[in-house]
Amino acid sequence: MTIDAHVAGRDPALRRAFDALVAALKTRGPLRVDAVPTSINLASTHHFGGVKVGRDHLRVGFLAAAPIEAPEIVRRQPIGPRRILHTVIVRSARDLTADVRRWLGEAQRLQG
Repeated sequence: MTIDAHVAGRDPALRRAFDALVAALKTRGPLRVDAVPTSINLASTHHFGGVKVGRDHLRVGFLAAAPIEAPEIVRRQPIGPRRILHTVIVRSARDLTADVRRWLGEAQRLQG
C-alpha cells in the first residue's frame, strides 16, 4: 500500500495536509511513515501515531502520557497504564495548529 493509494480520489487538500504533517514531524526527530492497507503508521523509535484517510478528512491518532483537554481532541482512549490515544480531525493543513504539531512532536519523543 502507498500514501498515494490512501488519498486517491480524495480532495487534494488532504494530501497537502498529510505532507504538511510529515514535514512538521521530520523537523522534530526521526520519522518512519509506513502505509499499510488500513492506515498510515507513524513511528520514530516506536509507533506513536497513525492516520486514517476518510472521505473528507484525516483522522490522526497519537499517544500521550496524560489526557489532553482541548477542543481539537475528538476522542481519548486509555490504552495502558501510562498511555492515552488521542484523535484529532484534519481537513486541511490549517487544522495542524501549533498545539496539534506540539502534541504530535511530544508523542514522537515518548519513551516506551
